[in-house]
Amino acid sequence: MTLADGNSVPRSRAWKAVAVLSVFYAIAMLDRVILSMMIGPIKADLGINDFQVGLLIGLSFALTYVISGVPFGLLADRFPRKWIILAGLLIWSVATIGCGFANGFLSLFLMRMIVGLGEAALSPSAIPLIADMFPPEKRSLPLSLYQAATHLGSAMALISGGLLIDSLSHVSARLELLGHGFHGWQMVFFIVGIPGCLLALLAIRLPEPRKRASTLTPQPTPGGSRPARVWPFIVRHKRLFFFFMLAFAANVTVSYAFAYWSAEHLYRKLGWSKSEIGLTLGLLLLVPPFISHAITGTLVDRMTVRRIDDAPLRLFFWMALVSLPFGILAYATASPVLAIASLIALKLFLIPSLGFATTSLQLFTPTQLRGGVTGLFLSFVNFAGLAIGPALVGFLTHYVWKDEAALGTVLSIIMGTGISIICICLHFSLKPMRAAVAEARMDASDSAATA
Repeated sequence: MTLADGNSVPRSRAWKAVAVLSVFYAIAMLDRVILSMMIGPIKADLGINDFQVGLLIGLSFALTYVISGVPFGLLADRFPRKWIILAGLLIWSVATIGCGFANGFLSLFLMRMIVGLGEAALSPSAIPLIADMFPPEKRSLPLSLYQAATHLGSAMALISGGLLIDSLSHVSARLELLGHGFHGWQMVFFIVGIPGCLLALLAIRLPEPRKRASTLTPQPTPGGSRPARVWPFIVRHKRLFFFFMLAFAANVTVSYAFAYWSAEHLYRKLGWSKSEIGLTLGLLLLVPPFISHAITGTLVDRMTVRRIDDAPLRLFFWMALVSLPFGILAYATASPVLAIASLIALKLFLIPSLGFATTSLQLFTPTQLRGGVTGLFLSFVNFAGLAIGPALVGFLTHYVWKDEAALGTVLSIIMGTGISIICICLHFSLKPMRAAVAEARMDASDSAATA
């Protein structure tokens, strides 16, 4: 039987695990993004403005996502990761259902915080788990496909959210359920939260290739040396982590501005129905990103085999540079054709980015630190992206331009500035990444010789 790598996980089972983890990630994104399709109804029913919507979309989720990411990552380095994933999935799914019971800004904010808490458990456990099932030269493709699930979940949110909002709004202003009246957007939260509760049981059958995963004792390094620690490792590579994390924080910022405000921009500027917008943006999320992830994942694996140690960041640098004019044009043009074409280009070249980040982390991070480093990275970039991206858009439209019709101008400025920062930081990350990967390869050779 063919094994995925040196661990006792058959190749077929490893790919099944990737598929299950990808489904979980898609559900997470569905529950995270669905609110973007209901901005208008929520504003009307709760009496809030664009800035408050930005806080509900981003800051509420980011607060707990950031605080919980590192602890979940450290737990993933010590305990079986399937139980951490199971617990997180149940927490965020139940909290999504709880969003449907919210009747004010504060209660919805609190429910979104719990959604962030649950989702913080997934990637710090899933990414190192995938890395443990595949050798370094074959990790990029499964990790890229796992990241591609974010686009599947976002597409599901846009398509289903648009259809559900349009359908439920035609029934009545408030729908009766269990003797209580609910708005259409509240019913949407009920509908999308249930699948996660049902599918959570799939986590029980996930493999755990890491040896002694359940022990409370930190894994010793070969030769009896003291185990590595997260913070000293980051300090040793501080230049790499500074530019690396800043680049992807900027990327997540523009990605969430794209994800949460594109639908509202098309609604305000073109007057399309929610279902038309959801279907259009949903198709954009389903096809281009998967093509991009499949191609770039394969390219990075081939470049890694050729000992191009900065392969993920080098490829992403050129893709981000190509995407820059499209990021500006997508929201500046009054032509629907040019807008959609530019959004397609963004989905091909810019948005499928975290696959490059997670592949890079697994290349230069020691095995025993992957959960903690991944959790820290995801906490930082997602806090920056979620707390800044959606709220900044709402703040600029409501307090600076003081005009909801200026949404396109605001998005164009944010995309142009953000992508420029990404390119600059990626450029300064290439050399230190090559040094870090070379060090990791040397440490692995020494460990193999000592063992």
